Amino acid sequence: MTLTKIRPISVIKGLGIREFDAEGRVITVELNDLYIVNAYFPRAGDDLSRLSFKISFCTAIERFLIDLRSRKPVIACGGDFNIARDRVDSSFWDEKHPGLTPEERAWLNQFLKEGFIDTFRELHPSAKVFTWRSYRERWRAMRIDYCIVSEELRGGKVAKAEVLSDVEGSDHVPVMIEIST
Repeated sequence: MTLTKIRPISVIKGLGIREFDAEGRVITVELNDLYIVNAYFPRAGDDLSRLSFKISFCTAIERFLIDLRSRKPVIACGGDFNIARDRVDSSFWDEKHPGLTPEERAWLNQFLKEGFIDTFRELHPSAKVFTWRSYRERWRAMRIDYCIVSEELRGGKVAKAEVLSDVEGSDHVPVMIEIST
């Protein structure tokens, strides 16, 4: 969700690709100085039956974000990227588990090399904090929710990046960033 006191220049619904837009996964708010993109990434499925769909979505949103970034800085928030970047981001490790597959992790880490920053990891390099916890098996937890910014917002512009572990209400906890102007 994006709450703003500033009237957006535009609001873009979706990626312009029917198979993804039919699921209502992306909304973009254009402000004067940047874009804010909220995305809900597909889950690969317990049996990984949607892994190829998910990787296709990841590739499409990557192109979308790079295109936006060619015009102005981007903040991409995924209350559910559904990918744990590395071992520190999961309480368990099974590469056949959705969110931990080599394909998902490879995409996310490669995407970050395209000039995007995992703000939480940037400001908290060794913190072991999770944003999702299984209702059935409470010990199963992963950091799969991110606020990612384009490189132009590096260098003190991201004043804060936090996981709000005290806020409950679902199997995910909120993530937030504070940008200084």
